Amino acid sequence: MRTETGAVDVAWVGAVSFEERCVGSLVALAADVQRIDRAILLDYSTRAAPAAVDQARRSENADAMTRAVLRLSGRAPDRRQIAPYASESLRLLLEEIANEIRPTTVFFDISCLTKVHAISLASALVSEFHHLRWRVAYTMPENYGDLAAFGASSSWRDIIIGPVAESAVLFNEAQGRGIIVPGHEGDRLAVALAELEPSGGLVLFADAKGRPDLRRLSEQKNQRILRHLIGLRSRSWTQARVGVADWHTAARLVTKEIELARRSDAPIILFPFGPKSLLFVVAAQLAAEYPEASWFVYPVPSIYDANYSEGIGRTVWLAGEELSGVVAGVERVPS
Repeated sequence: MRTETGAVDVAWVGAVSFEERCVGSLVALAADVQRIDRAILLDYSTRAAPAAVDQARRSENADAMTRAVLRLSGRAPDRRQIAPYASESLRLLLEEIANEIRPTTVFFDISCLTKVHAISLASALVSEFHHLRWRVAYTMPENYGDLAAFGASSSWRDIIIGPVAESAVLFNEAQGRGIIVPGHEGDRLAVALAELEPSGGLVLFADAKGRPDLRRLSEQKNQRILRHLIGLRSRSWTQARVGVADWHTAARLVTKEIELARRSDAPIILFPFGPKSLLFVVAAQLAAEYPEASWFVYPVPSIYDANYSEGIGRTVWLAGEELSGVVAGVERVPS
């Protein structure tokens, strides 16, 4: 419903995808008997193969999202085309939400946002749009497809080296610290490290509750490149396993890397290939605590795999006030 000032009580924003989990947070909201007043479905111009499967699934999922929104709000969602790897396109959307829609609360479903947009959203919500009251949702798939079969033919149409916060400057790269969140594509990490290879840093393996197989798959897929990287500078890298919703542990580990980078007047380089729930928290903390020198490297695939994931798994939530507590409450490393 709209308030007397014309503002919307609750808004929801998420991306239409060939992955079924794009509807996950809407399903979770319905199960929790939560109403929304306005929904915006984002359409990306990305492509996946096979093309016929990609188009059919996007259409089916968009229909499922529309039905869910109608049940939750009584009105059809807005559909928006948005550039998938341009931070500016997301910032313009946030300006519209903050200044025109003016929700009391906004739910952002980052499950099927591009990782570039997940990072940009995290940075914007702790800086320019810190006044928004928000919750972020991330839905895991039930399973992943045959990544080995598709990954062998992966190619990259671009490599983005971008600032986590707009104020970042890239300097003293030789002493840079890396934060690697591995996913299930070891070749993508190899390509990213060929662009910028930090002198040391942190490898965060995501652990999904009840699904140790997903973490083991990530370790297996990245074993060769990480063995090479850490073998060169074994004393400069640390590895840790962190739950996909264990934001306090992730924040504590990231803070140590920020302090080490700051002592050397060096940048932090984020390699964002794992679950977006962890990437969001890491990016938010970098934007809040080290905006002057935090960057990310992201190879953009030429095409995605339409069979990348299957089903709708668990949805985890992070509220803005909770993130503020995580970032403010981490233990600082003495200078």
